[in-house]
Amino acid sequence: MEIVKPSLNWEEIVQMKRPVRTSDQTLCGNVMAEYKDSLIVLDGSVVKLHMYMIPKTKVDSFNGHHLHLKIPSDKLSVFDF
Repeated sequence: MEIVKPSLNWEEIVQMKRPVRTSDQTLCGNVMAEYKDSLIVLDGSVVKLHMYMIPKTKVDSFNGHHLHLKIPSDKLSVFDF
């Protein structure tokens, strides 16, 4: 099991609704909530909406604006709910 970097301020990331990018630099939504050890990411509009529950262990880095994931965009559907 991977260890989540303790330096990330999850509360601030959620509060600021930070954008999320996959490892192939695809914008996949914004962080909307924190649920246990996962982040809820919302992408799209009412017409075409995707919600992802992404484990914090899949986060690669945060550059102060974007949260970067360790997964490519073609694997996001695994986390769709």
